[in-house]
Order: sequence, then C-alpha cells, then structure tokens
Amino acid sequence: GISEKLLVERIKELLRFVGLENAPNVIASNLSGGMQKRLDIACALIHEPKILILDEPTADLDPLLRKQMWQLIQSINRKGTTVIVASHFVDEIEENCSRIAVLANKRIQKMGTAEQLAGEYARNYEILIETRKKDYSNLNKALSRLSVVDAVIEKNNNIVVYTPEPGRLLSWFAKYCQQKKEKINKLNLAKPSLSEVFESIVKNEV
Repeated sequence: GISEKLLVERIKELLRFVGLENAPNVIASNLSGGMQKRLDIACALIHEPKILILDEPTADLDPLLRKQMWQLIQSINRKGTTVIVASHFVDEIEENCSRIAVLANKRIQKMGTAEQLAGEYARNYEILIETRKKDYSNLNKALSRLSVVDAVIEKNNNIVVYTPEPGRLLSWFAKYCQQKKEKINKLNLAKPSLSEVFESIVKNEV
C-alpha cells in the first residue's frame, strides 16, 4: 500500500512527469486523446513498476504527439523501468526499441535487435546510383548479368540495385566506373527495413 500523503505527492510528481501538471482537476473524459494516454501512463507508474506494458501507445495520435509519446517512454526507461510496447507502427519500433519481438499466429516467432533481425531475414540491400551522364543502358545490362544482383530498376534518373552482397557489388561498381570513366553524382546504400523483416517472418509462418 501507499499512504495518502505519499500518494498525493506521487500524483503531483507524475502529473509533472507526463506534462499534465496544468490539468490536475480536469475530468479524464474531458482530456484530449493524447492527454488521456499520458494520464493512463501516469496511473500505471503510481507504484513504480519495474516493468511497464503499453499497448499501441501512439495509436490515433498525430505525428507530433507520437514523437512526444516516445520521448515520454524513453524518459520512463531511463529511470530504470523496462518498457514493453506493442505496436503496428514498425518504423517507430525500429527507431526507438533496443530489442524487438515479432509476433505471428499468437506466438513470438523471432526476437533480437533490428540489425540482428535484418541480417537474418531481410535478403536485399538497396543501392541507389546516379551517374553524371544518366545513361544507364549499358550499366543496367552489366548489372543484370551479375550473380550478386537480384533486381535492377531505373527510376527518376537513377538506377536502383537490389543485392544481398552490397560489398561485392560496390567493389565491382568501382572497377566498372574506372574502366568506363563514369562519374558518380550520388550513391546511397539503404539497409533492409524492419517492415521487410516482418513480412519475411510472417510469410514463413503463414
């Protein structure tokens, strides 16, 4: 239990922590959706739990409020509470969570860091190339013949290559540019996204 005096102090402290110190007497049903979610978290923190489980904490919030909610969650975690978040916003999970569990068919199918999951399940990296000439006919043909290339797409004056072995491909491309005296305007390497990982795992379990 907790004494009444300590409870009052704890409530004031938590309202400040979640940014509701200016609405201590407002009826919960009259609060905005974002404020109600923060109030729910404050209530859950009353007894200083070691583990806090949040189900879709950013659902129905606009982008700014979603960002603020994650800042609050990170603050809770820094204070020593383990926070478990269930969410369909894969990009948010990838950006904010240190370990990720993928659920499918009511079971945890895989768990690890975003990098670990990407390394195991997401086959391809995406390499975007823009050359000075922007003439990709010969490059496209040469890339399509390589065993390390899964697909080549031309779009928006760029050529996009999908490969499971970016190191080998980039080494080949450097030699190609040297031989053809090709100048590069832009080259971007994108890691596999958590969305791609999720799709790969779910497809294997369906």
